[in-house]
Amino acid sequence: MPEALSTRSAADRAGELAGLLDGLLDPLFLIAADTGLITDCNAAALRWQSCERSALVGQSFRILLPAATHECRHDLLEQMRVYGHVFMEQPFALRAGQVVRADLSASFWRRAAGDVIVLVLRDAEPRLATQRLETEARLAAARLETISRLSHEINNELQALLMHEGPEFDEAARDRLDRIVAVMRRMRAEVTAPAAAEAVFDEAPATAPCGQPTPCDSRRILVADDSDSVRQSLSLLLRQALPDAVVDLVDNGEDAVACFGRTHPAVIVLDILMPRKTGDQAFAEILAICRQEGWEEPRIVFCTGYTPPPSIQAALVPPSRHLCLLKPVSPRDLLAAVAGLVAAARTPRD
Repeated sequence: MPEALSTRSAADRAGELAGLLDGLLDPLFLIAADTGLITDCNAAALRWQSCERSALVGQSFRILLPAATHECRHDLLEQMRVYGHVFMEQPFALRAGQVVRADLSASFWRRAAGDVIVLVLRDAEPRLATQRLETEARLAAARLETISRLSHEINNELQALLMHEGPEFDEAARDRLDRIVAVMRRMRAEVTAPAAAEAVFDEAPATAPCGQPTPCDSRRILVADDSDSVRQSLSLLLRQALPDAVVDLVDNGEDAVACFGRTHPAVIVLDILMPRKTGDQAFAEILAICRQEGWEEPRIVFCTGYTPPPSIQAALVPPSRHLCLLKPVSPRDLLAAVAGLVAAARTPRD
């Protein structure tokens, strides 16, 4: 009786193991370590080979790797003997009569009846396709970063040329400059804005304790741009057009915030891509200062060679006291925008 119970238990265990193996989605083959013959397989292996179990059991495991050289098969067995397991990509696995690329993993299963190699195959194409997509995405991101960086540098130089244009620009030079500007605009349409820190701010106007915000200094204009040529040229134009204006110049977002905190200018010309703080980060901090101090918000001309980030786009939704100009912009348009905001800041409020 105990012997029969032991026999039934062994049979039950064998059945459970077979059920477990058949539940696996990957093809699994059991191979005798001493002979290299297939002793068993699961249902997925039969689907992989599109055959009956009787057609596989007793066959050499070499039928799974028909295009493999003798050296490749020897290397696989040698790695098994040395390490006890192996994982490799096989470009010559056979699947339903077709040679495919497959991921192969194998390990020893020590048994009293004899050591068995557990060999599992998996179609490598989904993994390789994902790797190709990841590689293409990395290459696209690298190209995008290069285009963005070059676009920024070229935009600044074009902007400087436009700021200096005058009688010395003949018709041919003007035409060439216009064509370069058109190319830059096409590039900008294909390039997304660089990632910037999220700027969260309250749209409610700042108010002083008495209920009215402290007005901006309508004489002051702040120009924040990392291009020295753009800063100096715009400063000269503004001083000529608005001789009573006080123009402050900074070359980064951090200094823009600090200068605003000292002078509370009525109008700011704010570049977006700047060192130390981006334009949208500086904008968020400027609004925070206004809320904290109960100051009137300044009017801002955002200047950028890219599509404005979401935080800036939200600030431009009408009715808005701000403007956005895409570089390269003509000095006439830039001057008109600044002058219009200065005039709005100087208009008496009821």
